[in-house]
Amino acid sequence: MRIPDWTQEQKPQPPALVDAILARRGGTLINLDKALLWSEPLARGWNVYLKAVRSELPTSPKLRELGICTVALLTGATYEYKHHAPDFLKAGGTQAELDGLNAVIKGDARQSAAHPALGVVEQLVVQYAAQMTLDVKVSDAVFDALRQHFDTTEIVELTSAIATYNMVARFLVALGGCRRKRRKRLGDTTGSKLALNGVRGKAVEEPVLWATKRTVEAIRRITASQRLLPIANVSLPVNQSRTGHQSFMTGS
Repeated sequence: MRIPDWTQEQKPQPPALVDAILARRGGTLINLDKALLWSEPLARGWNVYLKAVRSELPTSPKLRELGICTVALLTGATYEYKHHAPDFLKAGGTQAELDGLNAVIKGDARQSAAHPALGVVEQLVVQYAAQMTLDVKVSDAVFDALRQHFDTTEIVELTSAIATYNMVARFLVALGGCRRKRRKRLGDTTGSKLALNGVRGKAVEEPVLWATKRTVEAIRRITASQRLLPIANVSLPVNQSRTGHQSFMTGS
């Protein structure tokens, strides 16, 4: 992250404010809170407002979360998406719909969000969120279509959720909350083990798929002074996931 985590020692804040945030979070501050708490007015207002948007609006939680996930994908706020995709599923959404959303976002969702996994209303919400996020202005055609499915209060609340999480996404991305540490691939991704000789007089085998630049340099230093044994049967499972990427902020 680009800024240090807040602590009470570095920037004293009213205990009542910290307790209120802890109560909303279930007893533990997340990294987003540790950024917001550098500003008392911001942390206080954010806690009250986001609580209302996230948990107190009666308009369909599923559709609100769908709009939020759309914003996260379009803005590159990966941790926002990671946090809200499960909420979408809890609210009644399906993995097929999330897959459909991801597919639609690869095109121009402002013009069309058509996908077999998404219903008419879901497509409309995605298109509305895409136009709000990328164009700011919303076409009359899309807004008129919204009126056919939502009353005025529902439109206001859906719009507020999409607009609010555009704010959250931009806050996270600007502060580096959605950046990953760079990784360098080592060898064939279908490999399984890398054997190095000369470390304390015996061969060492260790699974390796991803490494930081520092690790790469360490290996280079070892191989410069030690004899590298031939690498045989290099076959890391292709479905092995990347691990160790930076985790900064989750939630809102």
